[in-house]
Amino acid sequence: MIRYEKGNVLHMGDIWFNGMYPFIDVGTGGNINGMILAAGAGISLADADTKIVRGMARWVTNRRS
Repeated sequence: MIRYEKGNVLHMGDIWFNGMYPFIDVGTGGNINGMILAAGAGISLADADTKIVRGMARWVTNRRS
């Protein structure tokens, strides 16, 4: 995840999926708990005006999309 503070943009990469189950690479130690923790860490960096970029998708304009 990358945070651009001056632009108030948070790029979540493949931590944030929408409309499908995320890919978790269990072969390298990944698990659902790690995905939940990483998503929560990203959301804690965002405010109501933050633009969130998710992996391979369009902008998220609010926390419900």
